[in-house]
Amino acid sequence: MQKDIFQPEFKNNKYITSLLFKLKSKAGALYSALGSFTLNGVNLNKLQSFPEKNSFSSYFFICDVDGHIEDAKVKNSLEELGLHTEDLKILGVYKSDSFRYK
Repeated sequence: MQKDIFQPEFKNNKYITSLLFKLKSKAGALYSALGSFTLNGVNLNKLQSFPEKNSFSSYFFICDVDGHIEDAKVKNSLEELGLHTEDLKILGVYKSDSFRYK
């Protein structure tokens, strides 16, 4: 995370995309939001929640997914995710280290 945005060029490598999102307050919102990744065949590596400041009814989620933001599957997943969120920020895209695939 830095002031100047940099992301690796989309090539035939393995990538991780990190994002932060806040769901809309409705029943089944997390289930619906995560379904967008399932429908597009995108693997989640990490999903972590934390409450919004001074609130226990609103949560932010940090998520790492396999793939580059320019990959059609990831792009479609994020577009669908946007339908279920109040806020969505891409934190970064980076090459995945080979130790993940041993």
